[in-house]
Amino acid sequence: MTVKVYVAGPYSTNPVGNTHTAIWWTNKLLDEGFAPFCPHLSHYLEEKQSRPYQDWLAFDLEWLKPCDVLLRIKGPSAGADKEELFATANGIPIVYEQEYMHGEFLHTDVELTVAMLKDAAQTASRKPKPVVAPEQPGIVTYESGAKRSTTAETSRFDLIPFELLQRVGATLQEGARKYGEYNWQRGVPLSHCINHAFQHLAKYTAGDTSEDHLAHAACNLAFLMYYESHNPDLVAEWQNRFPHAEPPHFTG
Repeated sequence: MTVKVYVAGPYSTNPVGNTHTAIWWTNKLLDEGFAPFCPHLSHYLEEKQSRPYQDWLAFDLEWLKPCDVLLRIKGPSAGADKEELFATANGIPIVYEQEYMHGEFLHTDVELTVAMLKDAAQTASRKPKPVVAPEQPGIVTYESGAKRSTTAETSRFDLIPFELLQRVGATLQEGARKYGEYNWQRGVPLSHCINHAFQHLAKYTAGDTSEDHLAHAACNLAFLMYYESHNPDLVAEWQNRFPHAEPPHFTG
């Protein structure tokens, strides 16, 4: 069976350039024996007859439904993000464009990306594929007839590496022994968390193995994320350190 691939990626930030990139990927996939769908081709349809954005999105999602896998081209895109959420809710695996470093520059790793697409499609074919019922938005109905909410699919906890959970858990256990459980929830200045995270990353890159520096850095980053949600005073204290500073301006 020919694997159907939905090509998702940025558009509005650079309509012509992003369309050319999507077409380039579409041709690569055709060369590899896939059956790709390129929503960016609506760029040329839009030139002949303009349509509302929501109409194009609805049209694209109809084509995404029967696809076996979604290829996500790198770059920020609100539309592609919506397509990712739709794919996840419908049990369609997502493969992200892979890159490799050559010298000082990143290059697209076509071979690895194609291999991941084939593997994802093969894995997905062995799983029960859910279908979102139009009359029940937010509800997934599986081929077996079972139903459930799609809200849990906005975060893929099953994709978190076990090693991260194991090593962060061990580091938190060590901290609990020293300072008490949930001691960090009382609030540590954001500057200290950032400093400690950088220190551990620096020691890791220097080859130091006296501690699990990656796990310690991850813990400090987790604390920062927790404070963003639950301790606005700490976040405000950090943001007010330089009240008169202007955001950086980038040129070139």
